Amino acid sequence: MSNQTDQCQKCGGGSEWPLCWSCVPKLRRLLLDILDVIDELEIQVTRQSVGARSVGSSGHDEQPVLFDEAAQDALDHLLETLKPWCVEVTEHRFTISGSIDRSSLGRFFVKLLLHSVVQLSRNERAGTAFQELRLAHSKALAAVDRQRQKIALGTCGCGRPVHAREGALIVTCSCGREFDVQGSREQTRAWTEDYLITANQAVDLGEIGSKRFNASTIRSWVRRQRLNARGTDPTSGEALYRYGDLLGLLSQ
Repeated sequence: MSNQTDQCQKCGGGSEWPLCWSCVPKLRRLLLDILDVIDELEIQVTRQSVGARSVGSSGHDEQPVLFDEAAQDALDHLLETLKPWCVEVTEHRFTISGSIDRSSLGRFFVKLLLHSVVQLSRNERAGTAFQELRLAHSKALAAVDRQRQKIALGTCGCGRPVHAREGALIVTCSCGREFDVQGSREQTRAWTEDYLITANQAVDLGEIGSKRFNASTIRSWVRRQRLNARGTDPTSGEALYRYGDLLGLLSQ
């Protein structure tokens, strides 16, 4: 259903349609982010631990239990949010079998909305769709296990930041482009030695050549005058350090 208007339902700016052309790319990026978080939820939901054995039971009697019920709830909530909007833009009533993998179903719904993102932006309730999808994405992010270290690889050609889990050899951006993890990290290092980063950003880089930055170690380098700040981050107010200087100290 389409509805002409004079104001964007998301940003309030002037618009011929419910979502202005500045907010349509934001809706697309949100859907791509949801696609990413579904992958992480799948890891959370399907990672299994072994239930306690009863007295005299054999290994075959053990029952696998969900690693994280919050992740299952978040995935279910995403599906409940995505499905009505897929119905809205396609006018197709989806019949979902209980045997269908829910993560795969979520990806299908997201890809369908990505294909119909302009149509969704012209729906008379597009602002509501954006808000509901954003809230479902936030709930999913809160449920994802953030303890596993992510490694920053740089920025994809589509403009989205690329990260890899520790131990990954290949990582794929939501746009479909693949990155060789080690090659990307070496290339990023060569390009960015003169970049200025904060101590927290250095820690977020993860493992580099079997070593990693530690915030307390960086503070120690500064106290001992082995590392000099090159400025201050205008947003956070944190000290900025040359990436190449940090690497040199890390390698010692």
